[in-house]
Amino acid sequence: MDLLDWWASGLADRRFSSLRVERIVNASTFLMAVVLCLLWPLAARSDEPADSTPAATQAADDARLQELIEKLASNQYVQREIASLELARIGARAVPALAAAVQQGDLEMTERAMQLLQRVALAEKPLDPPQGWNAIVQLAEKGSGTSASRAQAAMRAISLRRQAMAREQLAGDGIAVGLSNVVMEASSINEEVVHIPDTWEGELETLDWLAWLHGVQYIAVEGPAIDRDLLQRVTKMPDLKNIVITNTNVKSDDLAPLTELKRIDQLEIRYTPVDDQAIELLKKLPIRQKLILNGTQITPEGFRSIRSQLPGVQIVYKRGGFLGVRCDPFAPRCQVTLVIEGGAAQQAGMRTGDTVTKVGQKPIGRFADLQAAIGEYAPGEEIPITVDRGGQAIQLVAKLGTMQSEDN
Repeated sequence: MDLLDWWASGLADRRFSSLRVERIVNASTFLMAVVLCLLWPLAARSDEPADSTPAATQAADDARLQELIEKLASNQYVQREIASLELARIGARAVPALAAAVQQGDLEMTERAMQLLQRVALAEKPLDPPQGWNAIVQLAEKGSGTSASRAQAAMRAISLRRQAMAREQLAGDGIAVGLSNVVMEASSINEEVVHIPDTWEGELETLDWLAWLHGVQYIAVEGPAIDRDLLQRVTKMPDLKNIVITNTNVKSDDLAPLTELKRIDQLEIRYTPVDDQAIELLKKLPIRQKLILNGTQITPEGFRSIRSQLPGVQIVYKRGGFLGVRCDPFAPRCQVTLVIEGGAAQQAGMRTGDTVTKVGQKPIGRFADLQAAIGEYAPGEEIPITVDRGGQAIQLVAKLGTMQSEDN
């Protein structure tokens, strides 16, 4: 290498080193600016006379909040970022100032303030005061223009996120949410259902997440864990309209939380020791369509009293016996289309294709007639049943069982 090449190579190395130094200096300067911006307000306040009265402290906090809000629209990116970070740290206390900024600020301030409100709302738990959520709802309902549209978009995003969180928490505690084989009045529910099974031994507090489960109108609860406190939490489901309570130890007074609901389309109480003491409470429930009492301790007299007070509601009263067959509900004859495995009908020798003509001495026409006749008997009772099999009358005796909570 000659002298000229050596000199050129050295110059290039020095230029490269200079460029690296310059970049390091710029990065250091940026970090120093961040630190100074964070510490300067504290240092400035340390020089001020101390005033520890509540009013003075509140005034100082309000002034600091307003200062941070104004920095959301700063011309300096670092200032905007630092203000956002500190407001995020402050959290719920900053909500009123952030809501005002969404309506009054420029585009940059509005965007950042809405993001911060959304962050506060997403950090809230079901039983927390919904300060962030309420502020966004108010902006969506009463805001104008850009602020209202941004708030509506934020509501949709938060709602979806909360529903996902609720499903995750409930599933983790053994509570299923979704399509299932849960039965209401002998038929599967073909919609999303919250199902608390008879094996559930989870934490009662988990049910607080039901308050964020929008769009689900059915719940089925069963087993010894079901009590008044659990039903109280169930009533917090925002779109709940249909309830199945089955195989529980719930007493009449335990149903009181259901009076807090604004609307019940269908309520089924099955194999649960609710008795005539529940009559006055049941009359007060906002039932719109159907009340099903199956295998309860309510007497026939109690049933007639309820029916007289709820003339617009279909009331189904059964003692709880279950045969275990299905027939076409629209056919003029009660021809068996399905015999449930292990049920009373199968054990009695009934077959698919048989046509039920009598239960005891009561003639049977349609499937509804068979259901009504069986409903007059309790589980464990033995009843004579006549079927037509290929033109021949066959006499059977069935020992009735109980309806399962899920359709298998």
